[in-house]
Amino acid sequence: RLALPNDYIRRLSLKKWPLAVVGGARGDLHLANLETGSVVHQVSGAHEGGNYGADNGESGESPKGLNELKEYLYGEYGDGGGVMDVSIGGLGDGNGVATVGREGGVKLWRIATSSDKPKTANPSIKLKTQPTKDKPQLIARGHVFKDECISAIQYDSVGSLWVASFEKQCVYRIDSEELRPRLTCCVDNNEGKNGASPIICLAVENEINLLVAGTVKGSVEFFQAETGTLLATWHFQSKDGGNDAYPRSVAIVGSGESTNNDEEEWIVVCGMSDGSLYMRRLRINDETGEIHHPNEEELFFPEEATIDLNSSHQAQVVSLTPHPHPKGRILVSGAHDGTLRVWDCFPEIGSSKKKLRPRCLYGFSGYKVWLGSVCIDDKGERLLSDGSDNTIIVHDFSSAEVDIDDKSNLEQ
Repeated sequence: RLALPNDYIRRLSLKKWPLAVVGGARGDLHLANLETGSVVHQVSGAHEGGNYGADNGESGESPKGLNELKEYLYGEYGDGGGVMDVSIGGLGDGNGVATVGREGGVKLWRIATSSDKPKTANPSIKLKTQPTKDKPQLIARGHVFKDECISAIQYDSVGSLWVASFEKQCVYRIDSEELRPRLTCCVDNNEGKNGASPIICLAVENEINLLVAGTVKGSVEFFQAETGTLLATWHFQSKDGGNDAYPRSVAIVGSGESTNNDEEEWIVVCGMSDGSLYMRRLRINDETGEIHHPNEEELFFPEEATIDLNSSHQAQVVSLTPHPHPKGRILVSGAHDGTLRVWDCFPEIGSSKKKLRPRCLYGFSGYKVWLGSVCIDDKGERLLSDGSDNTIIVHDFSSAEVDIDDKSNLEQ
C-alpha cells in the first residue's frame, strides 16, 4: 500500500522496480519506492487544475477541448481531478518522465540520483538537497505544447516520446535528449468541424515501424511511424450496433521468439469505451520485416475480419499493457470497473501452426474501482494497478520460475 498524505492516486507509471511516478488528485507528483511503500520525493503543484475534480477557478485558462476530452476519458465514472497521464522512459537510461495535467501541454522530468548531473529547464534552479541513490528526485527538464490539450503520451522502445494532441488531431515525436517536438502525422479531416476526429489513445512499435491512434469517432488510424504515412483505417461499432463506442486504448502485440522457427506475428488490440476488446492480425513485409503497405487490403489478412475477444469488462478499457518479455505474447487489459484480464495473444505458438484467437488466461475483479493505470516492470515480473482506494496493488511473480513455453506453467 502506498498512502499519499492529503492526496489521492490518479495515475501511475513504472519501468524499473521499485521506483514509480505517481500523479495525485491535487496535481502533485510523487516519486515512490513501492518496495518500502514510501514517497522519496514530491513535487508539489507540478500540475494545475487538481483539487479532487474542481477547476480551482482556472477553467478559463484551460486549453481548448479539455472539457470534451474529460467526458471521453472518464465517462460515467466522473473526473477525479489531478494528473491525467504519466509515462516513464527515454534519456538513454530510461529515467525520463513525461506528465500531463489540466493546464495544457506536457511536462518533462528526469529521475536523478547522486551519479547524475541533472539537466533542468532553467539552469538558475537551485536544488535544496542533492539527490542520492536512496533518495532520488524528480528534476524538471521543460514544458512543451503549453497551450494544447494533450490526450495521450507514450515512450517507445528507443526512448522517444510520442504525444497526441486532442484538439489538433495530431501526433508528435520528441527524441530522447531533445525538447523540440517533431510533427509526425495528423488525422485527415475533410468534413469540417462536424467531422473532426480527435485522437484519444495511441501505441507505437518501432520494430515494425507502426503507429496506431484511436479517435473519438470510433476508428483506429494506422501510420508508418517514421514517415507518418497513413496506411489504413479500422472502424468500429458498439455492442448494440450503434456507432457511439470509440477506442479508449490500443496496443501492438508481437508473438516474439518462435519455438517452431516461424516468422514473428503481430496483432493490434483495441479496448473500447463500452468494455469490448477487438483485434486484427497484421501482415508483415517478408523482406523488410516492417509494416509498409499503403492500403488496407494489404495491411490486414483479407481472410480475417475484426475479432471480438469477449473481454467481460463492464466499463471503458482504459489500459492495454503488453508484457516486455522477448517472447512476447502476453497482454493485460484493465477497465474502469477495476477488472484486469491477462491474455495469451498467440496460443498457437509452441503447439501448432493453426491460428487461434487470443484467450484469457485469468483475471482479477472486485478488488478496486476507478482503475486508471496498469503497469508491468521492465523485467516482466510484477503487475501493478491503481484505483480510487488510494492504493497501488502489486501482483508479484518475481519468485516464480515460469517457462513461458510450458503452457501449463503459463496458465498458472
